[in-house]
Amino acid sequence: MPPSADRAETPTRRVFSTYTVLLAEAPATAPRFHDMLEAVGMGRVEPFRDDAPALDQIRKLKPELVVASQSPTPLPGCQLLAAAREDEATARIPFVIIAAPPGPELDTPADPGAKDDLTARVSASVETEEFARTLIALLDPLIDPKQEESFRLIQEADALAESGDLPGASEKYQKALNLHARHLDAWLSLARVLGELEQFEEAETAHLMALETDRFSLKAYFALAEYYENREEYDQAIGVLRQALGIAELIKASGRSLSRLNFFIGEFELRLKRLEAAEKSFDKAIELAPDDVKLRTDIGDAYADKGYFEESEKHFQAALDVDPNLAHVFNKLGIAYRRQKKHKKALDLYNSARRHHPDDENLMFNMARAYLAAGDTGNAVKMIEKALGIAPEFKEAKLLLAKLRRGPKKPELDQEKKAAAVVPDPS
Repeated sequence: MPPSADRAETPTRRVFSTYTVLLAEAPATAPRFHDMLEAVGMGRVEPFRDDAPALDQIRKLKPELVVASQSPTPLPGCQLLAAAREDEATARIPFVIIAAPPGPELDTPADPGAKDDLTARVSASVETEEFARTLIALLDPLIDPKQEESFRLIQEADALAESGDLPGASEKYQKALNLHARHLDAWLSLARVLGELEQFEEAETAHLMALETDRFSLKAYFALAEYYENREEYDQAIGVLRQALGIAELIKASGRSLSRLNFFIGEFELRLKRLEAAEKSFDKAIELAPDDVKLRTDIGDAYADKGYFEESEKHFQAALDVDPNLAHVFNKLGIAYRRQKKHKKALDLYNSARRHHPDDENLMFNMARAYLAAGDTGNAVKMIEKALGIAPEFKEAKLLLAKLRRGPKKPELDQEKKAAAVVPDPS
């Protein structure tokens, strides 16, 4: 998302994009302060929750900044500040206290941090520019100049990578990481650039450094698995995804995330022709997300792409059982039937699908191919003509119709296979 005009004019620091801010503000004004924190460039703004003790939330999140209202909702800021300063784990976290009108003073006995260099105060009516300057004055002494310079170099590297100057981008990323090594996204960007430069050993090292930076980052595991996939090192990819699965379970990731991880493992097992292991992973994925239509379609695609059309059938059908309005899944299931020469099943399916999708040209084209495979050229031609009546520029349909019109009146049963050599399935 491009930066807003407000953000472009607001004082900020590059390193703020990595900061997490915990916001404890009254519901009426919380959205305004949330927007101002984003305008200053803070990477992540988390609201306090009512279902957990405030200090526990600070300990768990470990934010770079807490912004808390002095009003009693959700918790008086000075009370929260006092508790944080007495806890070793949170004592050095910077605070901004938002004064509640008319603005009580902070020099109360319950506020030992009121005068320290890690606490600032703003009024509830503060404007964005003044708020930004307050944050910079509070946080600048805590910012490592090398880290800020590292972020400047990363921005330059990103621009070079986008323009196609991969060697230049690689050099900038490495300079940035030499200044500040604990930057996950920079390691991943460097790994991607090195992979494109075919410096594979260095790319793998960069991926591993990303994981060393944050071993709980599922994004880093996926990136390393994708690297191994591109190298066709599927066993290594499976190993990485199994590690990711363990991390996902540890951090209590959503069932859908766990489901996708199991799907990816199954997909790689399938590439290695380990059908039993693939099926086991797919079954686990389905168990975690039983009504996920995309998952069932993707499993069907995974089987079909490797030529296991019979295995793909039940997954395409399961997707249609959940949502019978998926024209593209009807087409995929019909193709699976046709590739197994189950021509009657394919035609029955397409006829059923046309009741839901009477004007789908791809459906008509695939129906024509099913007729052709069954030796019924006449109906094949009729269906192609209907498809072209809806989509006159349908290239594959025009090619197949021209080929049929040039061919014999009574084609052999394998004519569909011959036509397929020049006319691919539009799916």
